[in-house]
Amino acid sequence: MKPLVVAVIGTGRWGINHVRVLSTLKTSKDISDDFYVDRLVIVDKNVERLKFVASKYIVDGYYNDIEQMLKKENIDATFIIVPTIYHHIVAEKVLPYSHIFIEKPIASTLENAQRILDLSKSYNRIVAVGHIERFNPVVIAVKDYLKKINEKIVHILGLRIGPGPVGGKTENLGVAHDLLIHDIDITNMLLNSVPTSVFARIGFSENFPYETEIDAIYEYSNNDDVFAYLRTSWKTGPKLKKRYMTIQTFTNVISFDYIAQTITMERGLKDHKSSGEYIDVISSYTSRNIENISLVSGRKYEPLLLEIKSFLESVVDNKEPLVSAETGFTALKCILAALESAKKKKMVEIS
Repeated sequence: MKPLVVAVIGTGRWGINHVRVLSTLKTSKDISDDFYVDRLVIVDKNVERLKFVASKYIVDGYYNDIEQMLKKENIDATFIIVPTIYHHIVAEKVLPYSHIFIEKPIASTLENAQRILDLSKSYNRIVAVGHIERFNPVVIAVKDYLKKINEKIVHILGLRIGPGPVGGKTENLGVAHDLLIHDIDITNMLLNSVPTSVFARIGFSENFPYETEIDAIYEYSNNDDVFAYLRTSWKTGPKLKKRYMTIQTFTNVISFDYIAQTITMERGLKDHKSSGEYIDVISSYTSRNIENISLVSGRKYEPLLLEIKSFLESVVDNKEPLVSAETGFTALKCILAALESAKKKKMVEIS
């Protein structure tokens, strides 16, 4: 087993979860046969936050300055879990020293994302992007089922809604960068394609500078004109949260819940004789061939654990990560095209 020295930059609401998982990889060497986290250090400009996280989980050191950490530590892999607008700034500092995992989206703009790509090639570094839904067991199960039935997807419908950022924080930009980025990446993965155009509309909320809802219709004209209708919104109450996707093939409708880890597969109507009476029409429709599946949950199936392990394994094996910088760049391009479409109020082509 190869020992790794790992750093986490940013220990906020999501960064602390990375520290939690990496701490388990440090203390439970049986989780992976290929590596273990030998040394874990954390970085945050908030010293009190650093002390709190360090006291909660097993870490070997903490710094409130990135440059100081990079000079003192021989880092193998760095997790950049800072607000989106700072991704490229931190990545530029770290890439000369370490491979990096960077939270989604890869950056706020294509120019900044391209800068990360160029630097990664200059320093021969692995860059993984945190599109965590690719590691969600329910997504993996649906992908395997689609491969099994070998049927073409004809339409995708996505719904991802929930409360907006705590305290109205704007450093992660609007709902497109925060939520839509997930569903367009999963859609691209399921179709193994990239959309050729998008038409979108956006909505705003009082006292927030960026969009808080977006409805986007992506067309995959290079894939027999498949359409994907993706809606994401922060316009909900504090307890309303939904992460759902429905996929239509010619003979199946497959719906899955990202959070509940459930899949519903509908294969059409069962044989049902009807006399033509209204009650028989209803009975015929409700006699559907439906299968409901609930996946097994548990610590070893946690998407974040699977995502982190996948990145560290790519570092050890010196191979391209499952979600590369190029993949992250493509997803970012797709949401920026949707925002451009909404601004111009017309369809936008995606090169």
